[in-house]
Parts: sequence; C-alpha cells; structure tokens
Amino acid sequence: MVNAAKDSLENPKDPAKQLKLHDAARALKKAADRAAEASVPKNDEKIMRDAEERAKDAIARIRAAAQKGDKPGMQKGFKDLRKAGDDFQKAYRRRRGPINFLPKSGEEDPLAELKKLWDKFGVNRDKLLEDPKNPKNLDNFNNWADKLKKVQDKAVDQVGAKKIAPIQDVEDAIKHLEDGVRRSDPAAVTQAAKDLIDRANKLNKHVDSEPDTAVKQRLQKTLAPVKDLIADTVNKAKESLQEPNNPDKKKRVKEAADRLRYPLAQAKNQWVPEPAKEAAEKVAKAKADVADVKDALRGGDPNKLKDAIAKLGDSLGNAGKQLKKTAGTAGLAPWKKQQLQRAGDNLDNLAEKIKKTPPTDKLVVEDLADHIGEQLDNVLQAIDSEEKDELIRAKAKAKSIMASIKATADDMDPMSLLECAQDLSGYLGSMMNLSMDWAKNQANEGPLTDKARAALDLDDLLRQIENTKVDDAPVNTESLDALLASLNELNEPSAPVPQVVTGTFEDVVAEVAIEVKKSVVKHKGNKESKDVADALQELANAARAGKRQQMIVSGRAISAHIQQFIKQLKDLSDRVASKNPMYQDRLIRYTHTLKNYATQMKIMISVKASSIERDADADESLASITRGLGQMMTEALNTTEIVKVTILKEPL
Repeated sequence: MVNAAKDSLENPKDPAKQLKLHDAARALKKAADRAAEASVPKNDEKIMRDAEERAKDAIARIRAAAQKGDKPGMQKGFKDLRKAGDDFQKAYRRRRGPINFLPKSGEEDPLAELKKLWDKFGVNRDKLLEDPKNPKNLDNFNNWADKLKKVQDKAVDQVGAKKIAPIQDVEDAIKHLEDGVRRSDPAAVTQAAKDLIDRANKLNKHVDSEPDTAVKQRLQKTLAPVKDLIADTVNKAKESLQEPNNPDKKKRVKEAADRLRYPLAQAKNQWVPEPAKEAAEKVAKAKADVADVKDALRGGDPNKLKDAIAKLGDSLGNAGKQLKKTAGTAGLAPWKKQQLQRAGDNLDNLAEKIKKTPPTDKLVVEDLADHIGEQLDNVLQAIDSEEKDELIRAKAKAKSIMASIKATADDMDPMSLLECAQDLSGYLGSMMNLSMDWAKNQANEGPLTDKARAALDLDDLLRQIENTKVDDAPVNTESLDALLASLNELNEPSAPVPQVVTGTFEDVVAEVAIEVKKSVVKHKGNKESKDVADALQELANAARAGKRQQMIVSGRAISAHIQQFIKQLKDLSDRVASKNPMYQDRLIRYTHTLKNYATQMKIMISVKASSIERDADADESLASITRGLGQMMTEALNTTEIVKVTILKEPL
C-alpha cells in the first residue's frame, strides 16, 4: 500500500494510480478485519466438548492431589477447573441462543443447574483446601463433581456438541491451512495439511459410530466427496508455496477450501437440523458456486461460465430465502431478525444482479463474484453473531471510519471516501437496531433515560426519511444532528479536527455543476451527462432558497440521470471489449463508482433536507462526495471521447 500511495502522489491526475491505491487499501483493510475477527469465539460445540474434557482432567488432578495432601497441586487444579467451567458456560449460553435452541416446555434448564452448581463451588473448594484429609470434604467435592458431569453431559447432548465438534475440528484445520498459505509458510501448511487429513479420518470414524442407520448412511453420502476435495485443496496449497508471489494461486486455495466447506456445512445441518444451520448450509453452497464461477472465468468456455452464473444465482436466491425464513424463528431478538432479514434481501439483490450479467462481461462477472464472496463471508458471521459482540464491533468500526473521514476527507480519493461512507452507514445502522431493542426493553421497565429517548427519536426520524416520497411534505422533527449529539455516550470525546472550508455546500454543488457542463461541451458529451449537470444546478438553487422538498426531488433526479449515463458507459465498454480490454476495464470501474455516488448522493441529500440546523462537518462531507462525483464525471467524459475517437474511430 505504501508503494501504491507513493505512485499516487507522484501521479495525482492518473486515475489508474488512484484506483491501485484504493485496491491496496481495501486489501489491507480486509487483512486487518481478519486479524480482528480471530479473537471472536467460534465453534461453540467444540469449545463445550474441549472444556468438558478439561474439567474432567482438572477434577482427576484435584482428587489425586487431595489424596497426597498436595495443596499447590489442588490450587492449580481448582483454577483450571474454574476456567474450564467458565468456558463451557459461555459457549453453551451462546450456542443455545434463540436462533439455535429453545428449551422444551417443562424441561429443566441445564444453564440454571450449572449456575447453582458453580455457586456452591467456592464452599467445596475452600473446605477441601482447608482439610484435604477429611473424608467428608472429599465426598462433598466428589458429589459436586458428579453432578457437574451429569449436567454438562446433558447440555452437550441437548445441543449436539459431540456430533458437531469433529466437523468443526476439520473446519479449523482448513482455516489453519489457508492462514499458512497467506503467510507463505511451508511448515505451517505442512502441519495444517496433516491435521486436516487426520481430523477428516477421525470424522469418518465418528460418523461410522452413529447408531441411527438412516442418519449414518445420509452423512456418509454427504461426506463422500470430502477426500477428493481435501486432496485438491492441499495440492493447490503446495502450488501456492511454489509461487508465493502469485496472488492467483492463493485465491485458488481459498476457492478449493470453500468447496470443501460445503459438504461439512451439509453434514452439520443433517446431524443437528436447525434453521441457522440450514441457512449456513445454503450460504456455503453459494460460496462453492462462487468458486465455480471463478474457475469458469479462467477456463474460457462461455457455456460453462453461463451455467456457473446460473447456478450461483439460484444458490444465492435459496440462501436469501432461508435467511428470511430463519429471521422468523420463534423467540429471536428483534435486532437479529432485522439483521438476517437484511442479509436475505441483500442476497436476493445479488442473485438478480448476477443472473442479469451477460457472461461476455467477464470483468463485470469477476468483480461481482468477488463482491458476492465478501458478502457471503459477512452473512456467515451475522448468522452466529451475538448482540454484545455485534454492538462492540459496530461501534468500533463506526468510530474508526468517522475518524478516517474527518482526518482525510479533503485528500482522500473519491472511491475510498465513498467506501468509508457506505461502511459507516452500515455500522451505524447496526448500532441503531441494537440500541433500539435496548431502548424498547427499557420502556417496558420504567421511565426512559435521555439516551433511550434519543434512540427512539432518531429511529423515527430515519424511518421517515427512508419512507418519504417525492410528493410528501418535508420531515418535521428535531435536527438529526441534535439527536445524534444526544447519543454521544456511544462515542468518546476526541480533539476537534480542523476543517478546510472552501465554500458552502451550495457553492460547491454549483461549482461542480459548472465544471461538469464545461466537460460536456469540451468532450462533446451526451444528453445524459448534461442532465446530471442541470440537476446539480437545480440542487444548488433549492439549497440556497431553503426548499427542502425540492432538494429531495433534485437528489433523486441526480441519481436517475447518473443511472442513464452509466447505461451509456456500459454500452461503450461492450463495444470496446475486443479492441482494448484496458479501456473496457476503466469504463466498468467508472460505472461501479458512479452507481455508488448515485446512491450516496440521494441518501445524504435526503438527510440534509431533513435537518433544520446547518452542520459544517456534514456539509463538508456532502461537498466532498459532490466533488468526487464531478471528478469522476469529468474523467468518464474524457475517457469516452478517447475511446470513441482513437479506438472505435467514431465521429463526434
């Protein structure tokens, strides 16, 4: 990224250098996110199984030390036992959440039993440490330990932990293999490959021990491809080690690993069927189909690519349908319902996009496949996420992005600024859903605090903005900025960042409108590009006159005209594809960036129109987006002229 930044500074007007820096920053962000997620507990069934074994081992050591009167040995055993017990309870509590498990009516709750047992732990421990030779103290501890074993066994059986844990062992080995490939570490890859083969063999033996013949046969059939998929994944890992600087080799390892994960996800859902596991299975199928699309792109067979795209579209649709079905699970928290519903809607939209993408647009297909893969990873994380983890993650990322935008808005390239704005809106949305649930729960318990009332008011405002139609009256409520300020407990105070103000928002929009019009004349642009400039001028006029409703109308008009301009760029990229792939790629990138600008402009203008007070920071952010739009329009018009005159030889 440092090298890309250096090239960007040396060539500030070269769009290719700016795009290269954007891609490098995006790759670094993904790597940082992987590191952050590594600390989040996963595989609760495996944690439960391993914690139960650690507890048994610690109990055995405590008993042996007590027989010898070895108090240091007993203290070490009690410490290990307490840690194992805590890990078991935390994993069990997560695993039996409403998305996965609801206790049957009248069934005694193992979680409550565990709490009672651990409440008595300190008394038994202290008495045994005080007098380990007293048979009564040892008997009391043994009785306590026997009860603990029974309750833990019950909890393990209740959630199918011993069935699922061996599958998670294989999944962990796959992840370790991928990590070794990322680091180009031969020793790590070799060890992970050995672990992967060994754990797969243990899984097969575990399946063979299943007493239900029908279940066993179904699992054996599902897991039959695993052996060949492991061989393919390991071979691709070896190839990557031979060419450590070849990023495509690393990508192929991930694609092979995604194919391998699919039958494992199937097996988990078959062995312990649940809505969440079925959703994860459908998402895993879509990830495997993404890998097939990328393979087909490399192969060059248009029919295979067409079939692979169709399969991916179908699997995305199935995953979206199952996520929305899972969102209807009884007892599910409102924030989780909304999270899964949004994820399902997102996959439905992606399914529609990939199905409509012609196989001949290979660069578009490849870019979309990469995006779909990232979104599917996010969905898998959303399926298992907890409220507390989700809120902490959303808050941290929102604060980070806000700081980044404030510090670098003037110098940040438009694509990076836009991506930050989109990420920020997503994470603030997650925070809002979670704070809304909390505020509503508090409303049921008593008077609202100022913070809870602010959360409810802000939610009402955002819903009004989202649902406002062109003919509706402007939203009449408190200032959005004032409401956000009343939620400042979510953000720690920080030193103010100096803002470089080069004019009001209205001045910037008017200036950009003039620049776009000049570019239209200079590069002989089409009607669509002129319409964008006219709509920008109308927005500036409406903002100066304080006509909020007209601002919303102008914002939507800008978005609509940009979409028409994008269609012209797509048509041009199709015509230049066989003659100059480099310019085709550049035009495609313009369409993606302009589409994002269209969406962001519409949303941010609606928010500004609904705010009573002027906010310099908000105006500057919107002005930066507008400047970026103007810059991208100018570059696109310039490239369009070059393509038509020098490549297609068309008269202007």
